[in-house]
Amino acid sequence: KMAQPTYIHPPQTPEEKKHLASLGFEPWEPGAIPGVADPDTKTYRAISAGIILAALGGRYLSKRIGFYQFPWALIILGEPCYYAMSIHRKEKRYDNLLNYRRSFQEFLNFYPVTRRAWNRAVSAKEGQLDEIREKIKEQEKIFAEKFPGKELPQVQII
Repeated sequence: KMAQPTYIHPPQTPEEKKHLASLGFEPWEPGAIPGVADPDTKTYRAISAGIILAALGGRYLSKRIGFYQFPWALIILGEPCYYAMSIHRKEKRYDNLLNYRRSFQEFLNFYPVTRRAWNRAVSAKEGQLDEIREKIKEQEKIFAEKFPGKELPQVQII
């Protein structure tokens, strides 16, 4: 039996939805990732290049006037970190922060290398389990020869 979901606020009834629609409200739908946060767009790359160039310029000027260069270095190092986080969020797991999380099978389909590695691991495990099953059968034969009237307890291998 599945547990019933608990809601912070009870779901809207059709009458409430109709009333809200008459007031001009629309139901929320997840939107696309803005171009500024999507690492595959030219907008993202242009803004990132602008940030890095501005930080390099600020670092150069702060070196000339004898000011701290550390904040500029943080910006220069932080931009690739933000890029890596954007790639992870977009391609590895989530389409959008508020959308569903991909299933394991969808994740394997997204990366063919991962699918091949998974299949190799499964076949290796099956080979190991076959060896274990053969050893168990041999041990059962030995047990049956030594103790002809007794039964072995049944063990299930996953």
